Amino acid sequence: MFQPFPGIEWNDEVKEFVVEINSDFILRLKSLFVPTDTLMIMCRSGDRSAVAVNAFVGAEFVNIYNIIDDMEGDDVNDPGSVYREKLMRNGWKNCGAPWT
Repeated sequence: MFQPFPGIEWNDEVKEFVVEINSDFILRLKSLFVPTDTLMIMCRSGDRSAVAVNAFVGAEFVNIYNIIDDMEGDDVNDPGSVYREKLMRNGWKNCGAPWT
């Protein structure tokens, strides 16, 4: 079994890390923000940010936005491209938005 980091579980069937739900997430949100704050959520590929936005909405936050295409965007599907399977199509970092 592939174990890249001790204590972090890898799901070999789907080739990704097992995401553990943070049971304190909602309490932490409410300690940092009020339900009328405007929050823009983004992750690498969009899956985790969508889950986070749903958690915010479930906690009665009303001005929550998921940044579409997220940080890295989508992979290039063109078989003839040198960028094939690289996350270089759309996304925050590929559209010229500031990032470090």
